[in-house]
Amino acid sequence: MKPYLGFKKTIEISRETIQALAREYLEQLYDEGFRIFVILMGHYGAEHVKALKEVAEEFLKNHPDAKGIFAPDPTFLAKYNIPGGHADFYETSLMMFFRPELVDLSLLPRDREITIEEDGIGGGDPRNASIEEGKRIAELIVEELAKEVESLLGELKG
Repeated sequence: MKPYLGFKKTIEISRETIQALAREYLEQLYDEGFRIFVILMGHYGAEHVKALKEVAEEFLKNHPDAKGIFAPDPTFLAKYNIPGGHADFYETSLMMFFRPELVDLSLLPRDREITIEEDGIGGGDPRNASIEEGKRIAELIVEELAKEVESLLGELKG
């Protein structure tokens, strides 16, 4: 967000760094005998998704005996019509479930709509987020991701 909207208190990691880290992890895991790889991207930016997918394609091309899933977390929720956003209802609900002590909804404005430009929040209103919804979202992601991993395991065995 920093290079695009100039938000303060934001750290932006370069494409090159993201790709170098991903390559190192994948290669070292491969060297240890792993053949199924999952990179689940949460609180992602479109450019980071592209960068990681480029590394994934290159990695799988160089290691034809490997299989992988490389996708942002909302990918696994498409059939449930649960869209991801940026610090929105979706992400805030997940954060409330995993680390509730890091969420303080009282800091959000009460007298106006929340916007990406003013608040860095885009998508569903985080003021409606809940621990229960975060739990439901997390469980659905794990359930759907597990199905895909099981399918890849079948391909490796088959």
